[in-house]
Order: sequence, then structure tokens, then C-alpha cells
Amino acid sequence: MVSAGSCAPGVTACLGLAAGKIYGADQSELEKSFAQNGWVFFGPDWLSGKLKELSAGQYENQVSAVVAKLLRN
Repeated sequence: MVSAGSCAPGVTACLGLAAGKIYGADQSELEKSFAQNGWVFFGPDWLSGKLKELSAGQYENQVSAVVAKLLRN
């Protein structure tokens, strides 16, 4: 990806999961398992908080900001 110009040299990639809802599983166990494997986990509380932050801002002509405002209303 560096040679293609898709990312800067020295960038480290890791696997991750963003989950808006978790069914039939203990979130703390998921977080523990992800941490043990060096992965990142973004749970419902994290997602909700970030959407709230983004939707609380002034109008921006960005798709992500508009979607956040729609999801929070």
C-alpha cells in the first residue's frame, strides 16, 4: 500500500470491529479477546458517543456529519 501511495510509510494496520449492538455476548469478554489478539473493538457506547459528538457540531457539508445528524434524530 505504501508503494501504491495509499498510506504513509511506517503506518501499522490492525484488525478491528465496530459493533452498534451486541446480541448474546458479553461485551467485556469481546473487549478482552480483541485486546489479547492486538485488535481494536469499538462497542455501542463508543459509537453512540462519537455519533453524538459529530451530530452536535455545526452544519458541515460532509456526508458523515449529515448521516450522524440523521441517525441521532
